[in-house]
Amino acid sequence: MTPTAALFPSVPMAALCTVLLACGGGSTTPQTETGGSTGTLDTTTTAAVASTSSSESSGVEGSTGGSSSDDGAADTSTGEPSCEVVPRECPMPTPGELREVTGTPASPYLIRDPQEATAQTETVLFFPGGPGGIDTAMPTYALWLEDGDPSGTFRVVVPYAADGDFQDEHERVLAILDELAACSCGSDRVHLGGTSLGGLGAYALALAHPERFVSLLGAPGAFDAPTAASVAALAGHSVLNAVGGEDGAWQSQVEASHQALLDAGVDSQLLVMDGQGHILDEAFDETVFFDFWSSH
Repeated sequence: MTPTAALFPSVPMAALCTVLLACGGGSTTPQTETGGSTGTLDTTTTAAVASTSSSESSGVEGSTGGSSSDDGAADTSTGEPSCEVVPRECPMPTPGELREVTGTPASPYLIRDPQEATAQTETVLFFPGGPGGIDTAMPTYALWLEDGDPSGTFRVVVPYAADGDFQDEHERVLAILDELAACSCGSDRVHLGGTSLGGLGAYALALAHPERFVSLLGAPGAFDAPTAASVAALAGHSVLNAVGGEDGAWQSQVEASHQALLDAGVDSQLLVMDGQGHILDEAFDETVFFDFWSSH
């Protein structure tokens, strides 16, 4: 596993940009915008770029037809939903590179955009361990996520707290998802995960808002006093309960959560990671997590 560099691109909202995201192989040419407010995101969406100057600067041929305000406009040539959007105040994407987003309404968070965003791009939202500041978010990304998706298929997001305490900010990630929907090309399929304290938070959030997520992964993670009745909200979801083979302090709690899910009829798997403790070592192969997300 390659250690994550200490420095990575930071994209404050002070540098506002207009980004044209054209899925399916289209070009993406951001333009720096000097005006605008950082309080809310202007989620204006156009299905076609009618202005000649705009289309030339974006690298996309202009249309002689009018613009559409339909967010779900279809591409008539393929029948797929259109991904041509013009977010007015969004951070510039950097495909395949980890960056820190600050200054947006839902920030801060780390994000690695896919190599090529499409209408089918799915998001992995992973809660960091420990108190949840940037100092734990970075190693969480490095040890649990960095090398697990070498093809860059998923959009990976690790939220954190500016004050170093993420435990009372779990609901903020819903705003992050809304922000990503406004600024990024992709589907609404979101996989929720976390480790340690972040795993506890992810499991609690999945129960509170099961409609926002298609799967849940803890490495480790667990419910508080789980019973079949208390986890029944996750019916129809898939859950991977992973725990280190040397992580004795967490094994019983993870196993209890897995059993409660099975008793509730939930598609639940238990993964004991041989040779791993509470913190994964650099030799661990994170592709097992992305294989789970790819198949659910």
